[in-house]
Amino acid sequence: YVSNHTGREVRDFPNALKVYDELALEEQHNIPLPEWSQSIYPEPIKEAGLYSFVLPTWTPLLQRLKIGPLLKEMAEHFQAKRAGILSPDRRLWVYSAHDATISALLNTFNVFDIHFPPYASCVLLELRLINEDYFVTLFYRNSTVSEPLLLPMKSCSTVCPLEQFLSLVQPLVPEDWIQECQPPSAITVRNLWPAIVGAVAVIGYILVCILTVRCLRRKTSKNYFTMPPPVSHDSKDSLV
Repeated sequence: YVSNHTGREVRDFPNALKVYDELALEEQHNIPLPEWSQSIYPEPIKEAGLYSFVLPTWTPLLQRLKIGPLLKEMAEHFQAKRAGILSPDRRLWVYSAHDATISALLNTFNVFDIHFPPYASCVLLELRLINEDYFVTLFYRNSTVSEPLLLPMKSCSTVCPLEQFLSLVQPLVPEDWIQECQPPSAITVRNLWPAIVGAVAVIGYILVCILTVRCLRRKTSKNYFTMPPPVSHDSKDSLV
């Protein structure tokens, strides 16, 4: 239905979100919505669009691939700041993000209340020094008329010790992001290298066995002589 009226393929949640966004923007700018949209807007297409904010980080593996590189950089900045070696030594690092980045980061920390992150919203991760100990706090700013929300990270409190934060982030940091993003069926030289080494070793072992057997046969054949063929007797004489 939606595909027929929009002229595009709408068979997944991200495309449903695009349709919802366009209709919502038209409504905000007082543009009359088409009649066909009345049966889908705001529901059920709004609910379908919401899934596109949670599915990309639905599992720990997806979190690792989606938001892991960003968490790695943040964790490295915190550790360098604590060690006094952060370069450049800034007090603030700002990242440009989309609503999908906001939702992915919040969902990874298990604090995402499923919704459409509003325009100009942001997530604040702050490193704090309290009584010579370092802590991390997580804020979500989703309004220009109220203070940012202080949120507790999963397996930690609202004021999370830095070491505990690093332990929380460590499983979510990919060792080789490009390699881990490959599908299981992807064939690369790196994946085939153990199999190639194993195959060469097996072939080499078989060749050694064949050569050994041939050498043993040649050595054994030298210890024997060939018997002459039996003599045939055409006469009728025979032993009595």
